[in-house]
Amino acid sequence: MKSAYIELIQKSYFVNFVAEVSKRVDVLNISEVPKDALDRQHSGISQLSPKEFKNIFEQLAQKLTPQQFDSLLSEVSNTNLVPNLLKLVPANTSLFDSLNAVGDALKIYYGDSQVSLEFIGKNWWLIRQREFEDRPWFKASEIFTFIMFKEIINALVGKEVNFEYVAIQSDNELIERVRKIKGLEHTQVMCERPATGISIPSSILPQNPEHKEAWVLQGARTSSPDEFLKAFKAAIRPYISSGKLPIDFAAELTGLGVRTLQRHLKLCGTTFRQVNDSILIEYACEILLDTNWTVHQIAINLGYSDTSHFARAFRKSMNCSPKKYRLMNSKDCNARFDT
Repeated sequence: MKSAYIELIQKSYFVNFVAEVSKRVDVLNISEVPKDALDRQHSGISQLSPKEFKNIFEQLAQKLTPQQFDSLLSEVSNTNLVPNLLKLVPANTSLFDSLNAVGDALKIYYGDSQVSLEFIGKNWWLIRQREFEDRPWFKASEIFTFIMFKEIINALVGKEVNFEYVAIQSDNELIERVRKIKGLEHTQVMCERPATGISIPSSILPQNPEHKEAWVLQGARTSSPDEFLKAFKAAIRPYISSGKLPIDFAAELTGLGVRTLQRHLKLCGTTFRQVNDSILIEYACEILLDTNWTVHQIAINLGYSDTSHFARAFRKSMNCSPKKYRLMNSKDCNARFDT
């Protein structure tokens, strides 16, 4: 039986986005990710839940006027995001191959993007597929998608392109907003479509029968139990530094209901409590080796009411006490600590 698919994004992409936006607007306090997890040098965390992007888009959409939001993301995309993205595109390739490479690159950085080049009607379209949500963050993300797509195509072509059509998943409330984006002023906007996309004029990307295939909306993705468990651990790992996580918070991170999450974990042969405890102990191992904290300080930091409870849980998982683990693995065996 297949498990649900848990979306993840690359931390490096998120950290870069936050760093660039933070130069213009304070967003660090918006993100729920502990600041130590956003440290570029933190080798234990490489992926995050897309919930963090949703939080930032939601708050920016409320904090800024539409014009300020669009201007901010246009500047960030033009000066940083798009140039860095295009570094992953092979040099001296056709526009068709370059745009396909962009889709592949975005999948690496932003796991739920499903960006692809598709032939629809009489034109090629650069589209983004994701499940629609009638929320401010989703509308903000559609605006961001258009800005990114426009900048990507302009950069690859080397000039400003006059786009004729765009498609949005949101309703007609967003039409005038899209037309205020520089370069899309005279674009025909089609609303309530199954995907977000921008039509590429045939003058720069002609029809090519070799590549044409009928476009089919992708269904919900699934994963094997092993893949699900690995993705679930990656999604909740950045938040474990605050101690054990409530199951409802973990469910929200993964986009699943509590019962659905429990059912999928059961298919993996485990429970939420077991996963939570195992990640907590893994993090405790990191702290034991990377800090001079006492075992008591670590226990309190991880939410244990008593040091003995932490020591007992650690010994059960690692077959040794926290003190012995530190002695056996620390590079500086003379570090001062208590039991």
